[in-house]
Amino acid sequence: MKILTAGLTHKGLVRKTNQDCFLVCDQSPSLYIVADGIGGNLAGEVASRMAVDIIKDHISSVRSGDQPYMNGFDRSLSESRNRLTSAIQLANHIIYLASKEKTEWKGMGTTVAAAWLSKRNEPNLTIGHVGDSRIFLIRNNTIRQLTKDHSIRVERRQNDFLQVSTHALGPQIKNYLSRAVGTDKNVCVDTREIKILPQDRFLLASDGLTNMISDEVILKILCSENNPESASQHLIDAAKKNGGRDNITVIVIHSK
Repeated sequence: MKILTAGLTHKGLVRKTNQDCFLVCDQSPSLYIVADGIGGNLAGEVASRMAVDIIKDHISSVRSGDQPYMNGFDRSLSESRNRLTSAIQLANHIIYLASKEKTEWKGMGTTVAAAWLSKRNEPNLTIGHVGDSRIFLIRNNTIRQLTKDHSIRVERRQNDFLQVSTHALGPQIKNYLSRAVGTDKNVCVDTREIKILPQDRFLLASDGLTNMISDEVILKILCSENNPESASQHLIDAAKKNGGRDNITVIVIHSK
């Protein structure tokens, strides 16, 4: 099975800086990450870059289990899910400590959406995420979100917390993250494994894309573009056309 990938980022039409960061690593460890930083004074940019670098370094250094797991090995999960969880938790630990060192880094954090092809000869993709950056699967002309947003809006809607409507919340509160990398001492990472089939397409994206265009538009673009590079550009252009109010980052993965 052949895997084709591409990634692209744009600061959007409103933001002065780009606090998103992404990684497309087709060689070992075949790792793909989107991180959307949060925090003022460029602290978000620092956090997202740190997360990408730490996760990549941790995954890259794995040699037959010689890297310890941050919080032990969960026997209910596969080795790859444990390893990706550990990498993201390590990023959380280091970013959290760094946020205490400088006043301008106080409160910094980042989302993480990561996909790891741990063995290129086995068609399984391990994904892990924290925050509201999303991972989608496009298969048989349908789109499915593989991640659940860790946001106040989504969790209150799902849990019917105190039966409070999200319409009663302010626009900023609705979009607050309930979970992020680096903002707390510990973080819970959601992971899963997906078997890759021929003609599958995956999308990793920051909310600068998903807040600007619908899933239906994403599906149409990814089904009409056979080239990951052109698909990435088309997605960015569509988000900009609809306002481009935030940084926009996408990674497109095609299986052949």
